[in-house]
Amino acid sequence: MKERLIETEEKRNEFQGLYESVHSLSTADALGLFSEEIKAQEALEHSEHSEVSYGSQLRNYRGQLESLISDSPAIDIHLPQPK
Repeated sequence: MKERLIETEEKRNEFQGLYESVHSLSTADALGLFSEEIKAQEALEHSEHSEVSYGSQLRNYRGQLESLISDSPAIDIHLPQPK
């Protein structure tokens, strides 16, 4: 019997959905998201309020990936912490 990295079809579909969502971004869209992330990080660093938080699509993608990886014990990978 062949062992699978992703045990359930539901999780495979979630990985596939995340892949399709990220893969469907155009280069211009990806650069725009990256630019927004940099600007938000700079605003956070220059803010006097340490409680300022923001959400971005890049952080959402990362969060989804981290969640899927943590729910898949056969996948042994650790993502570096964002700066």
